[in-house]
Amino acid sequence: MSRLDQEFKTGNITGLIEDKAKEYTAKKSKKYISNKFKGAMISFRKRMNDSILSVANAVKAYNTLLINEKITPKIEESDNKLKAIDKQLNEALKRNEEFSNFMLTWFKAQSDDSEAYEQLAR
Repeated sequence: MSRLDQEFKTGNITGLIEDKAKEYTAKKSKKYISNKFKGAMISFRKRMNDSILSVANAVKAYNTLLINEKITPKIEESDNKLKAIDKQLNEALKRNEEFSNFMLTWFKAQSDDSEAYEQLAR
């Protein structure tokens, strides 16, 4: 029986080989799992970023649609109403000024102001 056979019988080499095989397998499997996990995480992050961008673009498109279809027409309608009110107010102010001038002239005419009386006669 050779020395190698004797070492295997006593279990010294068998234990050493088993320990080294476990250590080697653990290192390789840890590295393999770590690389796979990193790859999966990178892929997951990319898909999440793509999803977030997709949702953000959808929200932006919806907001644009909402503004164009709902808000802009109401702003334009309000603007048109304000312009109409502004026009009516300016007309009322003009009539008020004309009426005030007429009343002032009438009071002057009542106070024997001949120029005011002639102005009313016209």
